[in-house]
Amino acid sequence: MAPQRGTKADGSTGRSAAAALGRAVGFILLAGPALAIIAALVLLPAHARLVRTHHKLAVRKTQIRRAEMLADANNRLIRAIPNDRSLARRLVLRTVCSQLLRPAPPQFPPRPSGWLLDVAYRLQKPALRRGVFVVACLTLAAAMFLFAPPPVTSMSRWSEGS
Repeated sequence: MAPQRGTKADGSTGRSAAAALGRAVGFILLAGPALAIIAALVLLPAHARLVRTHHKLAVRKTQIRRAEMLADANNRLIRAIPNDRSLARRLVLRTVCSQLLRPAPPQFPPRPSGWLLDVAYRLQKPALRRGVFVVACLTLAAAMFLFAPPPVTSMSRWSEGS
């Protein structure tokens, strides 16, 4: 009786384990970047919106802080006017001059930047987004077909015939 394929007497188990490891490594090397690209297509626009929202929030906080400081200064000035005539004269002069001179603009936080936001901005174009998605799906399909395990042939006793 001849040894069956895949048993220890045949000696093909070592080769099949190495082949399976090679298929797994090849699949990971090809499918990993494809899955990363698909994840980037989904996650980067949301990340960019989050960063833009944080920036808008920081700008609003700066504007609110400046308005609060101006309101506090005006309240102190209003409380001090009834007691000081020279302060009232300076206030009149200040209101006349404030129309001529503008105060310095507040220091706003810098615009967000970085390579992730650049990629997210570029991926907003629908044609580029579709193209990248098609390439990632084709790469994933190629990984599945190229590194799929070989078809299993049935070697059972019942398929031998007699």
